[in-house]
Amino acid sequence: FNRWNPGHDYMTKGDDGVFRMEKKLKPGEYLYNFIIDGSLELDTYNEETRYREDTGELSSYLKVDKVM
Repeated sequence: FNRWNPGHDYMTKGDDGVFRMEKKLKPGEYLYNFIIDGSLELDTYNEETRYREDTGELSSYLKVDKVM
């Protein structure tokens, strides 16, 4: 989403305790991780994962089919 820059795209915690972020994405395939207390973490609510070719690390996978 942001070229793996941890200084971008902060999530905010809602009154219900859930962290959220809105981001417009073009159709395509995306890999992402959350940074929690300085370490990369998978999205526990997304079972889809792929290995990043550049680092070999496991990341969560998202496919965007169309812009809404």
